[in-house]
Amino acid sequence: MGCDQRSSVVGIDKDLQKRLALQAQVPTVPYHAITHDVWQHQDRAQAFLHHCQHTLGFPCFVKPNALGSAVGVHRSQNPDQLRKHIEYAFAYDEKVLVEKSVTGTEIECAFLGSQDHFHITDPGEIAPKDFYSYQEKYETDSEAAIFVPSRLDPTAIQKVKDYATTLVTAFGLEGLCRLDFWNCQPSKEIIFNEINTLPGLTPISLYPKLLEREHIPYEQWLKRVLDQALRRQTKALQKKYIVLPS
Repeated sequence: MGCDQRSSVVGIDKDLQKRLALQAQVPTVPYHAITHDVWQHQDRAQAFLHHCQHTLGFPCFVKPNALGSAVGVHRSQNPDQLRKHIEYAFAYDEKVLVEKSVTGTEIECAFLGSQDHFHITDPGEIAPKDFYSYQEKYETDSEAAIFVPSRLDPTAIQKVKDYATTLVTAFGLEGLCRLDFWNCQPSKEIIFNEINTLPGLTPISLYPKLLEREHIPYEQWLKRVLDQALRRQTKALQKKYIVLPS
């Protein structure tokens, strides 16, 4: 159930998400990526560190390419920390991203449906006191302020939903997904952060809250996702592979 294999690959690959978003003309957090094989070459690793320092600045965030929930993510304040944190992130993945630090709040939309018929909710907003860590995401005593609906003005809300609609097509999303953006301050620019093709469903998670606010309760959206998965499987089983004559 949920997203198919292709969109799930996009969902777990942050570098690929950003490339596709930029290709679709949706702005994203400035970043650089490096693989472990390249990092092993001292001269290329040093060049990468120098490039990050001069184009992204400090602080910046280091994260494994294919993980979520802030696992393996660190904020680097200087060149020594940046090198150390990249080494640490390689323990989790063969590719590591270094992202420019963004000041603002997280904006999240819930997606439900298929490529030909889908629903995108009005966004919610998360305003963490500091770095939105794994503990902050999943502990009930989180100090992050959550707003459903968001505090965005109507123009910004429409921009978020327009970007989300564009990304649904660009990523080939199916079933359920959460699309995350940044509301940058003080510029108020909306930029893409990442998607989550298996969004959190804890008591403090925004995905179910956003759908419930638009009168789509848990039982209803879960049935829609299950029905869609069954239809997709039935369609796959009915496919006939034909060998064309030479």
